[in-house]
Amino acid sequence: MTSFITTPSILGIWHMERDLFIEGNILYSTGKELMTTDGNSTALVYASNTSMSDSSFIAVSGFAQTSRAEVVFVDEVNGCLRSMNRSSNLMYNLTGDCGRRGYEDGFHALFEYPLFVVQDHFTPCLLYVPDLTNYAVRMVVKSSRPYVTTLISSANRPFRRIYTAITQAHHRKYLYITHSHGLECYDQMTNTSVDLILTRHHFGDALIYDSSFISFLSIILYKGLIITADYSQNRIFIVNPKTRSISLMCSGVAGQQPGNLSVCQLDSPMGLLEDDDDIYIGDKYGIRIIEGE
Repeated sequence: MTSFITTPSILGIWHMERDLFIEGNILYSTGKELMTTDGNSTALVYASNTSMSDSSFIAVSGFAQTSRAEVVFVDEVNGCLRSMNRSSNLMYNLTGDCGRRGYEDGFHALFEYPLFVVQDHFTPCLLYVPDLTNYAVRMVVKSSRPYVTTLISSANRPFRRIYTAITQAHHRKYLYITHSHGLECYDQMTNTSVDLILTRHHFGDALIYDSSFISFLSIILYKGLIITADYSQNRIFIVNPKTRSISLMCSGVAGQQPGNLSVCQLDSPMGLLEDDDDIYIGDKYGIRIIEGE
């Protein structure tokens, strides 16, 4: 594992994608700003002009590039989605009533605590948004009048699930979703879910945090496997969706030094990106690379 670029951030790197607007760059979010980098230098794409304690602060957590110039990002502080045009630098509220939280579908949707967003590979006008404390995955139909529905809800399950991150298979309409209890696969054709990994113990509706605790906060697909980051214990896991098995890629050593996978050091990893068989990992230190074979 080697260092791609050092970009210390108190909140870490939340999400990364290949930059569609600047060829060769990586676009990433830090919770406070949207940045782009070529590995040698970084440039600011967007940042709120107020402090995090200010009521007008706009956060940037998860995002999706819906076209070369448009970025839809989640403002989890204000509970809404915003759209930014990188050519004009114009921004508008896409859906959700920014500053007002709740749970409401339709044209006047409310979100409680959205965190990430992903665009549907097969139907680009669809966006999927994990809504943490509504225990749901919401679907946004992106149009001149965006419409929001609830795709998945765990509010009535024995153990409610706090959905966090989401990605979609390229060959089938499967959504892979991380949540407070593990990892599940949602089949969009049959509207059914299957648990791939369950990682926590329960007492009533509460979670027991012990050495088996895994906090899945990001997820990517890699050669038919699922790669996910454990933010709390600095680990990277590999999940085989066919066998429903899980194994360690990085063992969970806290630190900031590059090295081989047996001693890889990470500092609260969250952002993951696969590109040309290489795996990029974003944490509070910067972006590291695990080079593919």
